[in-house]
Amino acid sequence: MRMTQFIGLSPRAEEYLQENCALDFVRTHHNLALIDAYDTPRIVRGRHQWYGMYEDGGVLPGYVLNVLDHDERYGPVYNKIVYEKVQVSPWSSGPMIFTMLVDEDGTPVVYWTAKEINDASGEELVDEQIFDEQPPCERENV
Repeated sequence: MRMTQFIGLSPRAEEYLQENCALDFVRTHHNLALIDAYDTPRIVRGRHQWYGMYEDGGVLPGYVLNVLDHDERYGPVYNKIVYEKVQVSPWSSGPMIFTMLVDEDGTPVVYWTAKEINDASGEELVDEQIFDEQPPCERENV
């Protein structure tokens, strides 16, 4: 069956978000009773779109980081944002959407390696030698 397979971020990128994101405390209620309470990464509207096979898709999120940066004019800045962006979408009975994290300038922060993509898909979708020679933002087609 042909369909879009949204894989998303690599396990390393998920771990990066868990370690570096600003967190929002979320409470879930039902009939005024507290069901669950947990921390979740603070999400903002993203900049990048993804498209699937049958007019599916959407805007990928941005994540607020708790990283201290220094702005020469304003001093310490605590909230930087990384955005999720499509890294590559090889075909396997439909597009497999692999995403990466990029900073505000579009520079890759955490991305899939060819071995991780091939391991996650269970087949050799990308050529490791060609794929790993160039950073993700410089690739045309793999």
